Amino acid sequence: MTFRTDRYRTFPAFPGFSFQIERMVAEGDQVAAYLVFDCEHKSGVIDGIAPAGKRLRFSLLMLLTISDGKIIEKRAHFDRMDIHRQLSGEP
Repeated sequence: MTFRTDRYRTFPAFPGFSFQIERMVAEGDQVAAYLVFDCEHKSGVIDGIAPAGKRLRFSLLMLLTISDGKIIEKRAHFDRMDIHRQLSGEP
């Protein structure tokens, strides 16, 4: 499964989102990528917050393990509270 196809499962509330790879580092079979996403909350309830078309910008750190040219393990870490604050307007 590629990131492109996996995104439809992972980000259904943000159709048409975009991202930039800010930094990528590889060593052996390990890859670390720092991505910044830009999107709009258009569908689906997230943390009890209904879609209101708010712009959202957040970063994600992705750790990948590669074997025979394929991703065999993927871990993605992001600040869920940052996303909640942006959508809810809470401090």
